Order: sequence, then structure tokens, then C-alpha cells
Amino acid sequence: MTDFMLIVPGDPQPKQRPKVYRIQGHMRGVTPKRTKDAQKDILRLFNAKYSNVHPITGEVGIRLEFWMASRQIKDWDNLEKLVTDALNTVAFNDDSQITRSLVDKYLPDPYMPCKDGKGMRRRKPDDPLTHKGEPYQPHTLIYIEERQHS
Repeated sequence: MTDFMLIVPGDPQPKQRPKVYRIQGHMRGVTPKRTKDAQKDILRLFNAKYSNVHPITGEVGIRLEFWMASRQIKDWDNLEKLVTDALNTVAFNDDSQITRSLVDKYLPDPYMPCKDGKGMRRRKPDDPLTHKGEPYQPHTLIYIEERQHS
């Protein structure tokens, strides 16, 4: 059975929509640079950790945890799509093999304890990130498993 676990440091990035251009009467989609760079980072980290593995050929289960740097709105499905597209052909042959997916998105607490310990205040941009009072650094946690047939 094949299992993979990967931590991608930094603020999770959603997959952006391609920019569409008409060139000589044909429509052409171009993936934005930020999306390409984020996918390359995931692929580079995966290849560094799992250099001699073969992609899963059967059913795949995936669990993703997105630990966000801000409360800015980012759709979970676009976050997931960036990861699954980045790992196509390396962790699994195609994302159509994914038969189970669990996605958690963790946002920083909107309030922080006051320095005097009395009461709460709105979190400021330079405050440390916490979720339910526990500190964290922004990252994406990726678990991929080959699912067993029952």
C-alpha cells in the first residue's frame, strides 16, 4: 500500500482561472504565473521527498489541511485543485482516481488576548497566527493514500 505525506510551507494558494486570449481566431488559455509557481513548489517538494516512487494506479484517498495566513476569502475547492493538479502523474496517474477527499481550511483567530491578559482585541496583521489559541505557521498538509478495495 502506498501512502504519501507532504508539508508545503507558506500561505496556501488557490488555483487561479486561466487568462483566455484570442490568437489568430483561436482561443488560448494561459495559466497565471502565481498558479504555475505554487504547483512547481509542491512538485519540487514531493520529488525531493519521494524521488523513486511510482504513482498510485488504483483508487486514491486524499486529505488536505490548509493553514491560512489570513482570513482572506479563498475557496477550498480552488485550494484543493491546485494541489491535485500539481501531483497528477507523480503521486497518482490522474486526479480522476480520487474517490475520497477530505479538506480542512484553518483560519487565524480573529481576536487575540490583550497584553494585560484582560479581555480580547482584534488581531492585527503583525500578530502571531493562532487557531483556537494555538500558534501555527501557514502551510499545507497533504496526505495521500492508496485505497483498498473492499
